Amino acid sequence: MPVRIATWNVNSVTARLPRLLDWLETRQPDVACLQELKVTEEAFPHLPVQGLGYEAAVHADGRWNGVAVLSRVGLDDVRRGLADEPGFPDPETRAVSAVCDGVLVRSVYVPNGRTPDDPHGEEGPGSHRPASRGPDPLLVQLAAEQGADREGERNRQAHIAHVEHGRV
Repeated sequence: MPVRIATWNVNSVTARLPRLLDWLETRQPDVACLQELKVTEEAFPHLPVQGLGYEAAVHADGRWNGVAVLSRVGLDDVRRGLADEPGFPDPETRAVSAVCDGVLVRSVYVPNGRTPDDPHGEEGPGSHRPASRGPDPLLVQLAAEQGADREGERNRQAHIAHVEHGRV
């Protein structure tokens, strides 16, 4: 059976909550990856999301980062962060993963905009290695960071992927 996976850089789940709930209800993805939550894990809107039938795995500290995996097909083996991730000075809340109906899903926020010689680049996202889980279920990595549209506003369009039998 296909698993419908969507991803959206919400750029503040608090500010986008009405749109997020409408989008979840209208589009009905089985799994939704969110980036740039900008809330703490405790402040994440668990109850409204649960009201639509979703469980939430959240990794957030209230600053500009924060990620979540929402699932209505199960949420197992939740892992926060990445193996051996560097800190600047502390590890940032940029990755969370979970197995959803047998599919390993990672919500990862990888910002752009730094110069190649920036110290963040030396140990940045490109050097991260996912945590080992033994034999991997189908691995799906999604990131919603998009470029700018004609008006220079960030494009927050959510992308949908259908996953079935090892194909995305």
